Amino acid sequence: MNILIVDDETVSVDSIAISLNWQTLSIENVYKAYRLQQAQEVFLAHSVDILLCDIEMPKGNGIELIEWVRANGYDTICIFITCFSHFDYAFSAVRLQMFDYILKPCNYTKLAEVIQRAVLKRREMLAVREKELMVNYWNESIQERTNTFWYDLLAGNISSDADYLERELHGRHLPSSLINNSYHMLLLQALPDKEMYNWDENSWKYPIANVISELLNTSTVIVREKTFLAVVSEDSYLESDRFDQTCRKLVHTLCSIVPAEFQGHYALSVRLTNACAILQKITREVQEKYVLQSAVFQYDKIYTTCKAPDLSDERWETALLSGNSDLIVDDIQNALIPEPEQYIDRNLLFFLHHKLISVICKVLEMNVSASPNHDGVNLTIQHDTFQSITDFIIWVQKITEQTGSLVHAKESSSSIISTVSQYIKDNINNELNRDELKKVAHLHPDYLSALYRQKTGLSISEYVTRERIREAKKLLLTSDFPIHEVAISTGFQNISYFSKQFKRLEGITPFQYRKNNRT
Repeated sequence: MNILIVDDETVSVDSIAISLNWQTLSIENVYKAYRLQQAQEVFLAHSVDILLCDIEMPKGNGIELIEWVRANGYDTICIFITCFSHFDYAFSAVRLQMFDYILKPCNYTKLAEVIQRAVLKRREMLAVREKELMVNYWNESIQERTNTFWYDLLAGNISSDADYLERELHGRHLPSSLINNSYHMLLLQALPDKEMYNWDENSWKYPIANVISELLNTSTVIVREKTFLAVVSEDSYLESDRFDQTCRKLVHTLCSIVPAEFQGHYALSVRLTNACAILQKITREVQEKYVLQSAVFQYDKIYTTCKAPDLSDERWETALLSGNSDLIVDDIQNALIPEPEQYIDRNLLFFLHHKLISVICKVLEMNVSASPNHDGVNLTIQHDTFQSITDFIIWVQKITEQTGSLVHAKESSSSIISTVSQYIKDNINNELNRDELKKVAHLHPDYLSALYRQKTGLSISEYVTRERIREAKKLLLTSDFPIHEVAISTGFQNISYFSKQFKRLEGITPFQYRKNNRT
């Protein structure tokens, strides 16, 4: 324990410091200061348990020092030294929680008694503080152990047998009364929008968990990927309708915070012995039920499935051919909005998926002479197509846009042929292969070749060869490049193939062509 003696009279400070048996008083360190600023510096540098301070000092008196001590949060035991027997500073001393005072000149025996009582008081204060810290630690610890218990129970790591649960609670130092209590459970699944896909998970997971904890008044919130599981004491919501309203308010609040929809499933009056089994059933329901907009479902309540809509194939075919793919997206979105007490199951998504694929295949077969794989339109089922309605809508938007682009490409085939032909002319000296031209036309190479032959009467490779020979003829007449350099500069890999193609198209060799025309 440490003491600080403050007095502007150096002799007084030193006299007190050497006159008392500090070891007997359980004082380890005796610090000295002769003015207010020095005393403040000691407080900032060391731990001060007891302050022995003169009231009357120049450049800041004892009252001002203790006001500073209290203002900065120190709970130091304060003892005044004063030469005024009537103690004019009584009011300020009481206000600043002064422990006692000593009159000058000091009676060291009495001073020792006062300091001894101050040491005992300080020990009591430290004991109370330590007890408070232990209580807080225990409260935090029991909540952490409770959350861990629930996590293990709901994950199936703990048997749901009543006797086993009692032993488990005892072994984890948790109240055995937990097994007799009833709880409400809420499983909340986040369905992020496009905007949220690139967010860092920690930037939205834990804020959502905090909102759940606050609105449901529970500290037990388990986070798993995009799923949040809250366990709430039934005592907090004795009326089931009130818990339902709170869950709906929670979903509405979360939707206003993050760009996502939320699907909630809750169960009422759950016991420890059946909590894991109920959660497993709820999890299966989550996988079977879909929502486009946020919704809350109650476990064991009967809901009906949303019926498949009567949608016209001709309406969708016309939309694809007219470039109005948004109409199809709107139709499907409207079909995926359930009525109250309804939900959307996987079968409805499969139905809409099959119907759209059938319409797309019909449109492509009738209007686009593309390859059997319809390059540019991915008809295979992607892994995430049916994960949620949001993912399904994204797939619908993508595939209808791809189909519309391919149909539009057919309608503007003349423009495509012109673009490809110009690209070949501009890059005649470079390598021109199917993949390169595919990037220019945005069409499957087989379909592009067929379209090119249909429009020009030539295959693409034949057109490339003719353009290269045409460029070679110019170089043969306007330059002195050797024949092999002319071949390479016009895109031919070797002079033998160049000469063969040149003679096939012109009837003579490159050398004869140069000789005859220059003469």
